[in-house]
Amino acid sequence: PVLTRALGPLLGGHLLLAGMVVSNLALLAALTGIVLLVRQEYPGQAPLLSLVLVVAYPLGFVLATTYSEALFLALATFCLLFTRRGQWRVAAGLAFLAALTRPSAIVLELPLAWEFVSQHRSRAEGMAWRALLQPRALVDGGLALLSIPAGYAVFMAFLAVRFGSPLVGARAHELFNDQHLTPFWQTLTLMIGGLERVAPEWQAMRAVDLGAVLAVLAISIAGIGRAPVAFSLYS
Repeated sequence: PVLTRALGPLLGGHLLLAGMVVSNLALLAALTGIVLLVRQEYPGQAPLLSLVLVVAYPLGFVLATTYSEALFLALATFCLLFTRRGQWRVAAGLAFLAALTRPSAIVLELPLAWEFVSQHRSRAEGMAWRALLQPRALVDGGLALLSIPAGYAVFMAFLAVRFGSPLVGARAHELFNDQHLTPFWQTLTLMIGGLERVAPEWQAMRAVDLGAVLAVLAISIAGIGRAPVAFSLYS
């Protein structure tokens, strides 16, 4: 919303158009980040399949509309890219911005922690934990691991000042969309059980959604041991 509002005056005050521009530019950045990530992790392999899977995902249309998913995907992708390179301060800044963008930024916390510990242990050559206590490592690790909680804290402080409650966002979802935070397995159970309770004209769409979720879950499980551990933790 901040980027949309900033761009709005340049487009004659058309906030919907501004939101579309922001989302599509963010999507372009996300796809660029995916290309760079694939080339970095799998040299010699074409990133085309990864791009097709992103844009052809049945719910992928939200990446080109006025939602924050595209911006979050771009920030998360580049966060993982710089995390794998060991550029912790850049990764921390991107994780902070991701936390300002969506609550789901918490999924970046484990990949950041894993990569920080594993990279410093591999460089220590026998001084595994001592390497983590070096001043530079402590600063980099602190920035990386605290960036997401800091982003949440800043956003909640803004909500408290602007709307009088740090939890107004969660309450808005509950009131207007009947959405609640639930564990993944509970969400999956609700999706399967909900197929019988929706109107017939919606069943096909719900079935496609469920199939896409199960396919992503299967790919994530199949990638364990093949992809970097940080990627499996993120997925």
